[in-house]
This record gives sequence, C-alpha cells and structure tokens, in this order.
Amino acid sequence: EPHLHGGLDWLRDYTPDLVLLDLNLPDSRGLSGIQRMRDAAPGVPIIVLTNVEDEATALHALRVGAEDYLHKRQLAPELLVRAMRYAVERARVDEALRESEERFALALSGANDGIWDWDIRRNRVYFSARCRAILDLPDEEESSMQAWFRRVHPDDLDALKSAMDGHLQGLDSHFENEHRVRRRDGEPVWVQS
Repeated sequence: EPHLHGGLDWLRDYTPDLVLLDLNLPDSRGLSGIQRMRDAAPGVPIIVLTNVEDEATALHALRVGAEDYLHKRQLAPELLVRAMRYAVERARVDEALRESEERFALALSGANDGIWDWDIRRNRVYFSARCRAILDLPDEEESSMQAWFRRVHPDDLDALKSAMDGHLQGLDSHFENEHRVRRRDGEPVWVQS
C-alpha cells in the first residue's frame, strides 16, 4: 500500500521530473501532503490525483503548489499524459523565469543605479533599495506617482509631467527627463528618468 512517507524517503536519493500525488494516502489526507512534497522536492511539478470532485479543493491545491488537479474517476490516459507534459513544461518555464529574475536582481544590485518602475494600472511605484538610498526614502513611504510628484522640485514638475504625458499618449516613443527631487532632509538631488 502506498504511503506519503515512502515517497518522501525515496526523494532523498532521487529527483523525479514529476510527482503524482494522491490526496488520500494512509499517512496523509488532504492538502497537507502537497506542502510536504513541495518541501521535499522543490521545483518538481506536482499533479494531484483525487476521488473528490470539489472545485474549492482543486483551487486550493493549485494555490498551495500543485500544477494540476485530476479526478481519478474521470482520468483517461490521454488526459494524464497531457497534464504531465504541461506540468513539466510549466515548471521549466517557471525555473527559467526565476533564473532570469535572479540575474536581473544581481545586475541591478551591481549597477549602482537607482531604479524605479511604475505600475500604471495600480498606480504603484516600485523603488529599488539603491533608489531609496539615493533619495533617502523610508521603506514605509507611500509608493505612488503622486507621492513622487510631491518630492519633485516645483520648478521641474511641469516639464516632468509634460514629458510623461507625451510618452503615455504615444506622442514620444521614449520617455526621458532630468529633474530635481527633494530628499527627506529637503536637499535636492538631480535624477534622470
């Protein structure tokens, strides 16, 4: 009879391409097995197999780390093969994205430039640690363009907004502006955006 414990023991010596995890094992019932398997085999895609046809459980399984959720009673070989291919490919793409983000973070930290990024839909601005240091921005300070505009020197604000509006309206393909921003102590710092 299969047990989660036996699978976890096996993972000490082997790294599979994929894990098929039954949610109804003698030593593991429900979604807790997903996290235990995820901890034992990080980065390995997990497909959950179950007799329970519950959409809420399926969504929760995906949120806690499963790549797919299949009902054993409805399982056809073609469906299982397709789910396995997709899960392995998704894991490969996720790993490539993680590596790319890691390289970007390393490049960013070595560049000594302050970087900011504006999520226009949510009106949230991300400031890198170096940008916060240059401008003496506390971590808890509001991160919106309005907060940024309040820090821009009054003599530079109209030109900044005009350049930004021109770019957002598609009149200029490239946004670039040099302006002063007040640090927390009131001292102006020239920045090029």
